[in-house]
Amino acid sequence: MRAHEVQIGATYLVRPQHDHGTLAWLFSGPDEFELTVTGDGETLGEVPAVVGLRVIDRHNVSLPLPPEQAQRMGLPPGVDYLVQGVLVDAASGALVSRPTMESVTVPVSWLSPVA
Repeated sequence: MRAHEVQIGATYLVRPQHDHGTLAWLFSGPDEFELTVTGDGETLGEVPAVVGLRVIDRHNVSLPLPPEQAQRMGLPPGVDYLVQGVLVDAASGALVSRPTMESVTVPVSWLSPVA
């Protein structure tokens, strides 16, 4: 795909290509994903690129630990704590996924129209 063909607000299939191998490893998750373009006119090095949003199912969570709970746990006061981990169903122990939006910049050449 070429930069002048991309429409802001449209959704495209992103296929990371090995010709930009130094960039492909930056994208975790599936080999292909859908991206809704939110901005154009970007570059990655000298390669024309777009900015967009993708939705990813995540299991990880990060929550602030209330100061009262930190105190009950015997932690030093005056520190902001975060609890980080994975979200699981208490009854089954199964991982619970939640959709998360992520902004990414990708080369225009990785875009294909969604069929």
